[in-house]
Amino acid sequence: MGMTAEPAYRYFAHPRAPVVTMWRPDPGRCELCERLLPGYEGSFYGERDCDFVCEECLLAGKLEAAGLSTNDPDLAALRDQLREVEEPERSRLIEERTGELKFRTPSLVTWQQLAWPACCGDFLRFEGEIGREEMDALAEGGSGWQWFLDHVRDELPKEFEASDLAPRASNATEQWSLVAYHFRCLHCRRSAVLWDCD
Repeated sequence: MGMTAEPAYRYFAHPRAPVVTMWRPDPGRCELCERLLPGYEGSFYGERDCDFVCEECLLAGKLEAAGLSTNDPDLAALRDQLREVEEPERSRLIEERTGELKFRTPSLVTWQQLAWPACCGDFLRFEGEIGREEMDALAEGGSGWQWFLDHVRDELPKEFEASDLAPRASNATEQWSLVAYHFRCLHCRRSAVLWDCD
């Protein structure tokens, strides 16, 4: 019997969301524990091939012992943000937060591999994919396009315009060739946006 309630992940707000995760509610055979349970299909990176891991094994951090991981952290940014913290606390925080992201967080489905952003000495929480509709809501009466420009972390091509953004977030029936990923700092609550295209 698998888990039914959506668990809380530190760095992933909606771990069973379609499109941005490879969540599979129907039981599959976990390649770490051999049980039939709901879980996640790749992407898993490491020394061996792995196509499916149950949610229980992911939550327990069993990917680490198997030599597998999910997400690529922006370690340079994290180290820089923690530069004022004295050793050995600095190393402990880096190891703890990197381990949480790589071994106990679902993979974020993207076309290009991205470095998971950091802020305030911690990795940001992925809130979801967003389009112009969601950006307008986040702008709280202001311009959604300006909100995007104020929060995007990637360099934009000179010819990039508001109309290049998806009208709304992708869903199971509607997907776009250019998407924006919304992250939020767990500490200062500031948003950050990364974009990707096929």
